[in-house]
Amino acid sequence: MKKVFLVLIVLLCCATSYAQHLVATLEHEGNIIVFYGMDAFKQANNSAVSGDVITLSSGLFNGNAEIKKNITLRGAGWKGDKKTEIRDNISIKIPSSDNVSNLSFEGIQFSGEMYVDSLLHNPLISRCRLRELRFRNVFNGVFSSCYIEGVGQQYVPDTMHFQVTFSNCVLDMLGVHNMSFLNCIVGQNMSGSGHIFVNSILVGGNDLDYSCIAVNCVSVRENNSCFSKCNGTNNVTVPSRSSIFANYPGKSEYGYFITNTDYDDADSYELLPAAQTQYIGNDGTQVGVYGGDQPFSYIPSYPCINNMQVSNKSNDEGKINVKVEVTPAQ
Repeated sequence: MKKVFLVLIVLLCCATSYAQHLVATLEHEGNIIVFYGMDAFKQANNSAVSGDVITLSSGLFNGNAEIKKNITLRGAGWKGDKKTEIRDNISIKIPSSDNVSNLSFEGIQFSGEMYVDSLLHNPLISRCRLRELRFRNVFNGVFSSCYIEGVGQQYVPDTMHFQVTFSNCVLDMLGVHNMSFLNCIVGQNMSGSGHIFVNSILVGGNDLDYSCIAVNCVSVRENNSCFSKCNGTNNVTVPSRSSIFANYPGKSEYGYFITNTDYDDADSYELLPAAQTQYIGNDGTQVGVYGGDQPFSYIPSYPCINNMQVSNKSNDEGKINVKVEVTPAQ
């Protein structure tokens, strides 16, 4: 990893007039190509083949792109002043025959809609923020430590199916069926059927359908009807968000868990100290996003170059002064 970042620094130093702007690097078999500007992501994506790695600097990039290859896409994180954001819609259309590598996204805020319209081989989308996620075809994969404002699915034939696991995610509104939620916080569940909830917290929304399964979950409701129809064990109900969350988002105690207007970077979703020991999942850790073996985190798992300052010209020795700000890997 250190070797890759040293190479990136050298390449970026060679383009002194652009080095402080939006940057996307494309790594292919040890070679690195650098793109600049708001279209840098689109240009790197169009040039990539399966197995390539695209790394984005912090800043706002243009979207409206189709991802047709199993790439690794990395940003500087989705929270705070140094976040990486891709605006406009993203459509994932990877041929089912392409199993060279697995699709992987991390550390990015997707402010448009993300459409999944292909069979993916064990993709992993982690530590990202998505405004709208929609499934339109067969999908198999994991979302981990993500903040997702809405999850929906287009009409598909009965032969289609989704095998999706959300792990340690915060999800505002569900309009999907037959998915699994492990150590999640879930807002409005639009009468979804066939879901499996484990060690999760359900805030507001409808009662779980009879086809759903809930194990070691907590419902935040004014009444205790959330689990009355579903197949479940060891589930409990608490009367309000403030009775379980130390720092809960939202302007009111009930209704949707999070909305666009309610979101704040300071929201942590942490449980009260007493609740952390009182509401325990089947793995012995607290329910919610900080339980399990991979607690919620928005910090990327790799080092990120957040800022780079490069002198406009070289000195008498032909050297260029470079100042780099790097956030270490978690």
